[in-house]
Amino acid sequence: MTTCLIDAIEGRNVATADIPGAFLQATMDDAWIKFENEIVDVLVELDPYLYKPCVCYHNGRKFLYAKAIKAICGSMKSALLFYQLFSGQLTD
Repeated sequence: MTTCLIDAIEGRNVATADIPGAFLQATMDDAWIKFENEIVDVLVELDPYLYKPCVCYHNGRKFLYAKAIKAICGSMKSALLFYQLFSGQLTD
């Protein structure tokens, strides 16, 4: 809101754009996702041969860990990776 106020006071022209699936365009190589409880059952039901051997149990709770291949929306590193990808393409 502050930047909107400053832009209005200074009479600046402002444009915004949305890039659908922006973070999915950036590759992330060191992030892991932890699935718990019900979603583990859904994944195992979708492909039991792939997911069932990977299910971990701790204190009666089910866990499944997966390595993220693409950037995950919401993490700070994802924003940085997309910025580097986008600004690099603009520079080229």
